[in-house]
Amino acid sequence: MYTHANFEMIGRVAKITSRDAVSYLTVAGDDAIKDESGAFEDRPWFNDLAAFGAVKEGLSRLRTGDLVRAVGTIRPTQYENDDGMTVYATGMTLRKVSILARSSREIEEEA
Repeated sequence: MYTHANFEMIGRVAKITSRDAVSYLTVAGDDAIKDESGAFEDRPWFNDLAAFGAVKEGLSRLRTGDLVRAVGTIRPTQYENDDGMTVYATGMTLRKVSILARSSREIEEEA
């Protein structure tokens, strides 16, 4: 049986954090939410996506502010913290990232 849980998001590169075996791509976006007065206000969100292997290596071409499309898998995870409590989380592993538009900051620097 083939089952899966995938995600797709479009947002801006907020940061890339590299470690030995894994890098984390933080993708930022925002939702326009109507407040009590009827005006729209931006509500930012951030997702940390784990990247391994060739996908991890490919993150080097990304720059802060780039607009990207990120696709990957979602999996439940759990671990025991220092206090012996079980912590439950949802892990998102990046499978593919595409640059949709370069950051305007980078374009200005190249000019």
